[in-house]
Amino acid sequence: MNPHAPEFVPAAHRVQVAGHIIHLTVKQDWRPAFEPVLDFLGQIVYEFDEVDDGIGFWDSQFFGCFHNDYTIAAIRRAIPGVPDLDVGDFPNSIACVLAYSEGQNDERPWHLLGRLLNGNFFYLVADCNYSGFDCRGKMALYAAPDVQTIIDLAMTPAARRILRS
Repeated sequence: MNPHAPEFVPAAHRVQVAGHIIHLTVKQDWRPAFEPVLDFLGQIVYEFDEVDDGIGFWDSQFFGCFHNDYTIAAIRRAIPGVPDLDVGDFPNSIACVLAYSEGQNDERPWHLLGRLLNGNFFYLVADCNYSGFDCRGKMALYAAPDVQTIIDLAMTPAARRILRS
């Protein structure tokens, strides 16, 4: 149980996970924590590493072409048994964030759980290596008609623990 939860929590923000009621509080300060993710969300990033073979500028070789597609169509993931729901102009379609966890390059992923303007709920998880999302990264965006479905079917047990704490 979250000891910092307010006394009255609307039913839409109370969920049960593994027999425990979790109170999700509406977060207003999430954007700064997600700038590394938001900078690349909706984009396709091509990154090339260049190596000079010592002969001269025109003789350098390119290697390690990374193709990171962070468009909404590419990062959308299906939840078994849930129809494909509209996420609108994500992330501009976010009505409120219920819970989030700030990530760090090459150490831990970013997690973002919230409600969209159209009433659907979403869960975004993003991860990258030490160089950042422009080098090697991945994102997944899930949508469901209720927050319980997101928690039960889209999140890993580790993600549930992170967002519960």
